[in-house]
Amino acid sequence: MTAVEIEGDEGSVQPGFNSTGLRDIVKPVLISCYDLCSSASLVFSCVDAMEDKIFDFRLWEVCRTTWAKHGQFEPVEISSMDGATKCVGVDDGLSLSNPAVVAITHVLHNKQDFPFVRGVKDLFVLSLSSGEASGAATPIVAKVEDRKRVWMSKNE
Repeated sequence: MTAVEIEGDEGSVQPGFNSTGLRDIVKPVLISCYDLCSSASLVFSCVDAMEDKIFDFRLWEVCRTTWAKHGQFEPVEISSMDGATKCVGVDDGLSLSNPAVVAITHVLHNKQDFPFVRGVKDLFVLSLSSGEASGAATPIVAKVEDRKRVWMSKNE
């Protein structure tokens, strides 16, 4: 799956990941949302899901929480695969201006759960958003070359 266009419902992503739980993910994954039940950021982790089934959520539902942005999508009520843990999730931009940066920082500083990550070259970041670029802003991506970050237009 290379891209998923969100059209306002779960139907665009659910078929591919219907029964896939966080513990089924081959590579370490972190996905953040804001939980309206606890009034705090919540980071879903495949490492946590492998350690305890109360943290194993359906992947498509976890992804759907990241798109629940006020005025665009409703909050999403999800529960763990065993039904023991519940969350009413919305886009984590409510508490974090850039949730992807939080995930990167978490991985780089957590050697216990991510022992093979030595730097940003060992990471793949997929940041899903329900927002859109404002004005004439050009999307920017970071490219790592010789341990330096080079910022460039996505089109270059």
